Amino acid sequence: MERNLVTKDQIADVLREIGVYLELTEDSPYKALAYKRAARTLLHWPHRKLPEDLGDIPGIGEKIAGTIREIQEKGESEQLDRLKKKVPPQILPLLRLPDIGTKVLRILIKEGYTDIAQVVEGARNRQIRKLPGLGAKTEKALLKGIEILEKGLEVMPIALAWPLAHELITILQEWPEVNKIALAGELRRGVEQVRSIDIILNLTTDSERLVQRLPSLNLFKEIKEQDKGKVFFETHFGVDVNLYTVPEEEWGYWLVYFTGSEVHFQRLEKLLPPEKKEFKQEREVYQSAGLPFIDPEVRETGEEISRVKEEGIRLVSDQDIKGDLHCHSTWSDGGSDIAELVSMAQQMGYEYLVITDHSQSLKIAGGLSQERLMAQRAEIEKIRGRLNNFTLLHGVEVDILKDGRLDYPDEILAGMDLVIASVHSHFRLDRYTMTERVSLALKNPHVDILAHPTGRLIGMRQPYELDVEAIIDLAAVTGTYLELNSSPDRLDLSPPYLEMAKARGVRICINTDAHNKDRLRDINLGVKTARRGWLSPEDIVNTRTSTDLLKLLEKRQ
Repeated sequence: MERNLVTKDQIADVLREIGVYLELTEDSPYKALAYKRAARTLLHWPHRKLPEDLGDIPGIGEKIAGTIREIQEKGESEQLDRLKKKVPPQILPLLRLPDIGTKVLRILIKEGYTDIAQVVEGARNRQIRKLPGLGAKTEKALLKGIEILEKGLEVMPIALAWPLAHELITILQEWPEVNKIALAGELRRGVEQVRSIDIILNLTTDSERLVQRLPSLNLFKEIKEQDKGKVFFETHFGVDVNLYTVPEEEWGYWLVYFTGSEVHFQRLEKLLPPEKKEFKQEREVYQSAGLPFIDPEVRETGEEISRVKEEGIRLVSDQDIKGDLHCHSTWSDGGSDIAELVSMAQQMGYEYLVITDHSQSLKIAGGLSQERLMAQRAEIEKIRGRLNNFTLLHGVEVDILKDGRLDYPDEILAGMDLVIASVHSHFRLDRYTMTERVSLALKNPHVDILAHPTGRLIGMRQPYELDVEAIIDLAAVTGTYLELNSSPDRLDLSPPYLEMAKARGVRICINTDAHNKDRLRDINLGVKTARRGWLSPEDIVNTRTSTDLLKLLEKRQ
C-alpha cells in the first residue's frame, strides 16, 4: 500500500490492535498502554496528514514512530503479525464480552485454554474459578456471555447491557468527530431487560466518518439501518445499538425524546410550545412545559407528569448512600479480603461497611462454622483498631432453612452487629410453604434484613413462589428491613414491590451483595432501581450516617 494512501485513522487502528495483543501476551502493562495512548493521540491529531518528523506528535517515542513508518510504507505491521501468532484466534471472540477484558483472556491463554469450547468445559467443571486472579463471578460471566454470543438475544439483561453501553460510550467519546454523547432509551431509565442500546451524539462532522469506524468495534456485526440522523447496527449478541445524531442546540429536546417512553413524551409534548426544539438542557424542556425536572428512571407511564406536580418527590441518588450492609469476603466465597473491602468502601466515600459472609449450611459457598465466625470477629476487631472515622460491623448472611429455621442458633445471632436472612436452597416449594418459610425468618427478632427477597436472576431464573405482598405486610409489623439487592443479575426487589413497601412504611436497604471489592460499585444500579420505585432518601436505611445507623440497629435489639 502506498504511503500516502494509509490514513492516520487506519494507523491508529493498527496501533490499538498491537496494544490489545501486547496485553494478551505480556505481563507488563506499560508497553501496551503506550501503543493505546499513541492510537488515541493519532485519532485526535488535528491534521489529516501526519508530520514528516513523528517526534513532533506528543507521546510518540522512537519505537512507536518506527512502527508508524512501517505501516505507512507497507500498510501492515510485522510486530502485529508476530503477536497474532502467539494468541489462539478461536478464543478472541471472548473479548466482545463485557467484564471479560484482556486480563482475563491472558490468564486463560496462559493456563492453556485455546478455544471457547475448552473455556465452557472448564467453567462448567468449576475449574476457571481456581485460576489465579479469577473467581466464581468471572466463571459465571464467561458462561453467560458465551451462551449469549452463541444464541443471540431479543432482549438483553441490564447486567450485560449496562457495562456494554458504557464501554461503547467510553470508546466513542474518544473519536474526534464525537462532540457530545449520552446514554438514552430504556437503559438510561434502568429497565431490567432492554430491546436496544440507545445513544445520542452530537458530531463535529457528518456521520459518514463515524460509520466508517464502527467495524473496528469488537461488538460490531453489521449495519442494519442508516439514514439522516440515525445509524443502527447489530451486535454479536443479537441486540441492536441505535445511534442518533442531533444538533447541539437541540440536545436537551432529543435527550428527553429518546430517553422517555413513548407515552411519557406524548403527554409531555402537549404541554410544550409547538414546533420548538431549541433546548440545550433537559431541564429547559420541562421548565417550558411548566413542570419540575422529571428523573429519567420514572419517565415511563405518563402518570409521572401529574405526580411530580402534586408530590414534588426527591428521589434517592448515589450520593445519598453512606455505606453497604451486605458483602462477602475471602472468609466465605468472596474474592477480596476484609481490608480490601474496607479500603474500597473508604475510596467510595462511605462511612461504614458490614461484612456478611455465608452461614454454615451453605458449604458450596464456604459457609462459616460457628468457630470460624468467631475467628472472623477477631480479625474484624483487629482491623477496627486501625480505622479512623469509619465504622466496620460484623454481620452474617444466615440461610433460611427449608423449614424456616435459621442456620445459626439465636445465641449466635444475638451477638452479631447485623443479621441478614436469605433463601439459597429449595427454590421449588409451593407458594404457601415458601411464604411460611420466609415469614418464620422475619418473625425471628434477631433478623434485621431479608436479602434478595424473591430469589430472581434476571433473564435466567424466575422468582420463586412467594406471596411478596404478605411478606411486605409482615415486615411492616416486625420492623424488618427488605433488601434491594444491587447485583446486576438480581435487582431484587423490583420497582412495583418497592413502591408497595414504601406505601406501607417498610424501609429498604440498597446493598450490593458484593463478592469482591470492585462489585461494591454495583450500588449505582441498585439506586437506579430504587428511583424507578419512587424511593426517596428517607425510605432507605443506608442513607443514614453511621451514628444514626447504629441507633436504628440498637432499637431493633
